[in-house]
Amino acid sequence: PPRSTQSRSSAASDVYKRQKEYQHVAEDKTREFADQLRKKSYEAKDQLVEKSKEYAEIASHKKDDLIEKAKERAIELKDQALEKSKEYAEIANEKKDELIESAKEKAIDLKDQAAIKAREYAHIASDKVKEKAGDIKEQAVEKSKEYAAIANEKKDELIETAKEKAIDLKDQAAIKAREYAHIASDKVKEKAGDIKEQAVEKSKEYAAIANEKKDELIETAKEKAID
Repeated sequence: PPRSTQSRSSAASDVYKRQKEYQHVAEDKTREFADQLRKKSYEAKDQLVEKSKEYAEIASHKKDDLIEKAKERAIELKDQALEKSKEYAEIANEKKDELIESAKEKAIDLKDQAAIKAREYAHIASDKVKEKAGDIKEQAVEKSKEYAAIANEKKDELIETAKEKAIDLKDQAAIKAREYAHIASDKVKEKAGDIKEQAVEKSKEYAAIANEKKDELIETAKEKAID
């Protein structure tokens, strides 16, 4: 082959060899760097473990110191609280006696004032007061008449309402009876009879309620008249 071809092949071979050498060097450097990093990480880990142990010991000592100080402070505060409670108890006793004495004096003053006022009002007892009593009595009589009239009106209304309700129920029962009669069934006829009985019972109930309400209203009117 020509000379130029051999030189190009030789150059390519040299490049390939250099690449291989560089690759080996890079791999060696990488391994060396990885080993160094691993070693550093282990050292850092050991240092962290040592530091954590140191901090744990310091924290334990500090905890004991703080607990001791807290106990001492609690005892001091307890003693202070006892002293204060004694002081306040003494003050309260002193104030209690003063307040009792003042209350007694105030009660005597109020009693004297009440007696004076009572005598004044007893002397005032005039014809105007008597007239006022008469007016109140007349008003009471008028109110009793009004309440009696209202009671009678309510009684009549309740009785009328009960009657209307009974008539409505009776009409409904009759309508239901006719409907069931058209269906031509014994069971339906029995149902119509039950409904009619229910209507009669309901009418009796409403009549009883009306009578009860009547009595209640009359009783209320009487009580109001007495008042």
